[in-house]
Amino acid sequence: IGMLLTCVLLTVIIGIISTIISKSITKPINNMKEQLKEISEGHGDLSIRIPVDSKDEIGDMAVYFNSFMIKLESLIKE
Repeated sequence: IGMLLTCVLLTVIIGIISTIISKSITKPINNMKEQLKEISEGHGDLSIRIPVDSKDEIGDMAVYFNSFMIKLESLIKE
């Protein structure tokens, strides 16, 4: 019974850790998706920027996108 209880506990702990890691990855991606959706539906407003909330790959994508929008806006103004 001790071995069975250990296996069940370990399975629960691994499940909890997996859920936490999964949410920490999917939440920033879903936030980025929603922000890009708002921008795409913004009727050509090139002044909209994506807030940079993290220093991971998602944050890098937001920085690069914002940089692209600044360049695009500058080109159109010229």
